Amino acid sequence: MCVIMASYHAYWTIDNVRMAENTPNWSHACWGSNRENFSTIFEAGDVIYFSTIDEGGQHSLFSKLVLDRFTGTRDQTEPLIPFSLTNIPFDSYWMGKKPWSTLFDIPFKELALTLDFASGNKLPPDYTGQHLQSIRELTYDDVLAIEELIEAYIG
Repeated sequence: MCVIMASYHAYWTIDNVRMAENTPNWSHACWGSNRENFSTIFEAGDVIYFSTIDEGGQHSLFSKLVLDRFTGTRDQTEPLIPFSLTNIPFDSYWMGKKPWSTLFDIPFKELALTLDFASGNKLPPDYTGQHLQSIRELTYDDVLAIEELIEAYIG
């Protein structure tokens, strides 16, 4: 039996992306949050696609993380990764499966406007980062389109 895991879109502010860019040895090894249900809302194998919008309105896809396991607190997670979480204000973490991604920069706005999301709520033409604050589950067709975009840019 083939189990298809869920896929999601998550948004980071441009400040969070720049912090990652300026963190020595950073790779997308883990993902943190203060959400109460962070440990239970996802499952190992779920895929998260991350994007950001810069000050000029450029919407970019910058990372993909396949969840491996929920590791718990910052103190439990930090020894497992090659960089410090000292400046990251989150209480709980998911580890990503290896190999961990480094940042990429793929124009995403045109594709983002076509995504259906599992909710059926498309983004409005004038969307901003506020429209992306909630994690959105992606449809199978959304995932195929995102994967084709990644393949076209980074192979």
